[in-house]
Amino acid sequence: MCLHKLGQHQEAIESYNLAIKYNP
Repeated sequence: MCLHKLGQHQEAIESYNLAIKYNP
């Protein structure tokens, strides 16, 4: 598993969660 790609995926998840939180 590539740790760098995992980090990018985590950022994408956080951005997605923020989008849902502020744009219900």
